[in-house]
Amino acid sequence: MAIHIRRRQFLSTLGGSVVAWPLAAPAQQSSKLRRIGFLSAVSRELSSHAALQQGMRELGYVEGKDFVLEWRSVEGKYERFPEIIGELVRLKSDVFVTGVTAALPALQRATTTIPIVMAYSTDPVGNGLVASLVRPGGNITGLAGSSDDSSPKQLELLTTIVPNISHIGLLGNPDTETYSSVLKRARDAAQKVGLSVVPIEARNPQEIEKAFAGFAKERVPAVMVASDAIFFGQRQRVAELALNNRESTARLPTCSALPSHRSSTFLPTR
Repeated sequence: MAIHIRRRQFLSTLGGSVVAWPLAAPAQQSSKLRRIGFLSAVSRELSSHAALQQGMRELGYVEGKDFVLEWRSVEGKYERFPEIIGELVRLKSDVFVTGVTAALPALQRATTTIPIVMAYSTDPVGNGLVASLVRPGGNITGLAGSSDDSSPKQLELLTTIVPNISHIGLLGNPDTETYSSVLKRARDAAQKVGLSVVPIEARNPQEIEKAFAGFAKERVPAVMVASDAIFFGQRQRVAELALNNRESTARLPTCSALPSHRSSTFLPTR
């Protein structure tokens, strides 16, 4: 379903996220070939670009005729975002789309004129990406989520499943700006119920493996997973590691906000 907001058309794609496409309705399409710069942190197989392509087709836009999709991935190396964004700026991208929160600060520094669409972002106001949810201003729009606010709820769910515990694990990527706020909220919530949090950081699939080995050594009875593009791309492996706790025959209860972002909030365009 298309939602018209101040002459921009929003496409409902990417599993509930939105893409701002500065075109008129299909019947009034411009002859200009629009270029979409799509930034990913994972492989093409795990990326959501196919959902974007499908959404464009459903609205009557033809790839190669109406738009071209410039897909780029840093393959888990967040430090490469400025380099790749610079390349896409030089290619004269008409709009940027990303579901990677860690890419947004680099995009914000790279351009104040090219529209930037957040397929998902945690606390964009607190992270200085937009002025407010009602009036974001600037050139950034999209979806805002609250996975940092959900960490106390995740903790509550896990302590219900595994009662009488003293500590709980937290898997987080320190290269994601929202991790520090997630860690703080998790610690605050844990302290209120007499628990301690055991945070272990991971930036790539290899470090995820080591993190779960670390949780096993710490004998944590349950784990929370902070929202991050790398963890989303590796969600199957995370589940496998949780189900095969190497220090025990028991499964390791694990809770994450990653599979669904249905609590997200739409941000209007300026």
